[in-house]
Amino acid sequence: MSGQDLLKRLNELPGFGSQKSQIMVALLGEQLGVRPPGWREASGIYCEDGVFRSVADVTGPDSLEEVRARKNEARTPRVHRAQPRLSSFWNDQLVGQASTKGAV
Repeated sequence: MSGQDLLKRLNELPGFGSQKSQIMVALLGEQLGVRPPGWREASGIYCEDGVFRSVADVTGPDSLEEVRARKNEARTPRVHRAQPRLSSFWNDQLVGQASTKGAV
């Protein structure tokens, strides 16, 4: 069995997409010693040395905090994204409603 075979078999499991399968290949290789030829290539970016990206990199409380910090850092730009703007039609409708509510 090769790393690609392992990845393919994991992809066939219910609930496993490509990302989860790659993480599982990395976890099996890094922490459990399941290392068929090509397992690093099959795990993609989840097997980079010194990068705390996923559960495959967690070996204790310190590495868990590193993974959480990296994930929070990756989420930050999404939090500060501008709110979607209403189309001019709906904006005019809402502004018009607000101005007529105060009129008697």
